[in-house]
Amino acid sequence: YVDGPGSSARFNFPASIAVVGQNLYIADQNNFAVRRLSLKDLSVITFAGGTQGTTDGVGTSAQLDGIVAGIATDGTNLYLPDSANHIIRRINLATAQVTTIAGQVGVTGTTDAVGTAALFNSPRGAVSDGLTLYVADRNNSSIRTINLTTLAVGTLISGLATAPEGDPAVTLNRLYYGGYTLATINVVQ
Repeated sequence: YVDGPGSSARFNFPASIAVVGQNLYIADQNNFAVRRLSLKDLSVITFAGGTQGTTDGVGTSAQLDGIVAGIATDGTNLYLPDSANHIIRRINLATAQVTTIAGQVGVTGTTDAVGTAALFNSPRGAVSDGLTLYVADRNNSSIRTINLTTLAVGTLISGLATAPEGDPAVTLNRLYYGGYTLATINVVQ
């Protein structure tokens, strides 16, 4: 990858984008990074990651992996489901601190618990309403929730006929998600 102004910047499979203020935060999947594109001057920097792995840290000292979709924001943090490692990562927008907030690296399951005591199985997308992070837990065929204050993980709905894939959307007290296996758009009220 290459950081730089405008068209000189290079990406390798930009998989998802979140907008915060005058910046786009881009999950650059095959570079294992989150890149920031300034809408003011079109400059691109590597905001976090850049090396494959699961190590927490600040900015480019952190490692990222498995970001296939689903970068979400609450305006203060970015949230990234890591489908390869079955964890959820948080990146503080002010400090670029990357922290694993839920799930255990390499361990799959359906356990509802607080933070890293909870288990996921290939989380593939996320959206935040500012209080709750909704996670498309693909291989568990469920929509999971994370309370962004307590980090308590719960299951909103499970046993879905179609595995949830990609970024869900929340509006008007409804949650919409794409179904991978049946190629459908679904709603939870």
